[in-house]
Amino acid sequence: TTHEPLPGVRVGELGPKMGQGGYNGNDNGFLRLDHVRVPREHLLMGVVTVARDGAVSVNKEREKEVYLTMMRIRMWLPGYAGIVAPTAAFSAPSASLSSAQRGGCTCVCVSDCP
Repeated sequence: TTHEPLPGVRVGELGPKMGQGGYNGNDNGFLRLDHVRVPREHLLMGVVTVARDGAVSVNKEREKEVYLTMMRIRMWLPGYAGIVAPTAAFSAPSASLSSAQRGGCTCVCVSDCP
């Protein structure tokens, strides 16, 4: 057993997550199936259901839960952006100066770098 994905299966990691606290301890990844058939009985259809004809629908009893989650994220993002924007504004010039002091490339465009 090699643990390599089968043909048509692509897996990967999404990288670090935004958020405070222990969110980076949880790995988020992706799975892409290209021309791969998955039997319906193997799908996890707790919130979303896939009909036999391929139509996708949200389960009625979970609609409010899905909507509430979406609204919480929409409310959280602008507030979080206000927290990380000052950090980014401070870190970028600092990192640039540090690179210049080490003799690193200070070019704006990668193609201009020697």
